[in-house]
Amino acid sequence: MRRNFRYLGSATMAAVLIGGGTLVLSGGSSLVSGSVPTTSVASNSTPKPHPVFMFKGPERAVYSESVVPVKSGGYETIIMVKGSLSAISSTSVSVKRPDTGAIVTASVASSTKFIRTTEAALASDLSSGKVVTVMLVEVGGTAKSVMAPPKLGVRVRGPLTAISSNSISVKRPKTGAIVTASVASSTKFIRTTEAALASDLSSGKVVTVMLVEVRGTARLVAVPPSPGSRPVSHGTPLAGHVAPPASSNTNSSGTAGTTA
Repeated sequence: MRRNFRYLGSATMAAVLIGGGTLVLSGGSSLVSGSVPTTSVASNSTPKPHPVFMFKGPERAVYSESVVPVKSGGYETIIMVKGSLSAISSTSVSVKRPDTGAIVTASVASSTKFIRTTEAALASDLSSGKVVTVMLVEVGGTAKSVMAPPKLGVRVRGPLTAISSNSISVKRPKTGAIVTASVASSTKFIRTTEAALASDLSSGKVVTVMLVEVRGTARLVAVPPSPGSRPVSHGTPLAGHVAPPASSNTNSSGTAGTTA
């Protein structure tokens, strides 16, 4: 105890209030009165969540079952599954769970909502052998909603194969696949026009373009800038820059004369 008090100094210490008790240190003596000191947290402080909880939300789940109350009384079970579409018709839809491989089937009714897709579009993609990922929400054996993920933009740069006033097709250089998109009034043509591209293509010229397609519609069509087409700026000289003198000639007498 004396060794600890040595570091506190020999001067008289002020009284410290800790949890309702008073600790008095004076000349190396101590007096403790009141309750045992306790640690308290301010009422307006909110503890921060552990970082691990920030990455575990329901949006990452591939399968879940939730029991929720209904307004009419009682409870119902909501089943959500994200997986590959295995079958779809006008009366039912089936989705394969990615974790177990089990097939979840629900009835399709007039109340079923198709979000970012349609029943016909899903059936067409499935018949063509395309792997379609959907999220199915099923309540009481009936599909409440069938949602397709948001389609990201597709960017392809390659030779132009076809173009018209309503569509454009570009060939992928590596795979040779043809990417076709619709041409709308919102499609932007950069450094070219639809008519110019059609004229070059009809003349047999190989035209390389960059196509950005979002949800089946061409957002922009751009051709690369031609070499040497970048404009050179001739603006105000920078600070400290001395402009070159005007062209002049010198006669035999040493007098400078301005060139006519």
